[in-house]
Amino acid sequence: MAIIVLLLLGGCAPGSEEPEAAKAPGVPANWTDEGFLRADRPRKFSFPQDHGPHQGYRTEWWYVTGNLEGPDKRRFGYQITLFRIALTPEQPDLNASHWRASHVWMAHLALTDIGAKKHYHQERFSREALGLA
Repeated sequence: MAIIVLLLLGGCAPGSEEPEAAKAPGVPANWTDEGFLRADRPRKFSFPQDHGPHQGYRTEWWYVTGNLEGPDKRRFGYQITLFRIALTPEQPDLNASHWRASHVWMAHLALTDIGAKKHYHQERFSREALGLA
C-alpha cells in the first residue's frame, strides 16, 4: 500500500511539465503568457466598453448562441464565437508597417438542423492587419 501511495504522490509532484505532445499544434514552443495580464480576481465591469477587447490579455472570446424556428416550424440552433489572440503583451507600433499585426482572430460559426440531425460548422483565422479581421 505504501508503494502505491508513493507512486501516486510522485505523479502529482509540483512543477511537472506538460508533455510536448499535449501542446496545441502550431503553437510555438517559446510562446508564453509572460507579460500578459491575467483574469485572476473579480473586477467591476463597465458597459458598453467591456463588450470589446481588453488590451494586455492574451486571449478573449465572445459567444452568441440561440435557437431559431423557420416558417415551416423547423428548429435550428446556432453558435457564433469570436476569439482574439494577442501576439505580444505590448501594443506594437502599428505605424511601422501596415502589414504588422498585434492580434490574430478566429471566428467560428455552427448551425444545427435539429429535425434533420445535421450539424454544419465553419471557422476562419485572420490577422488584425490591413483590415483583414
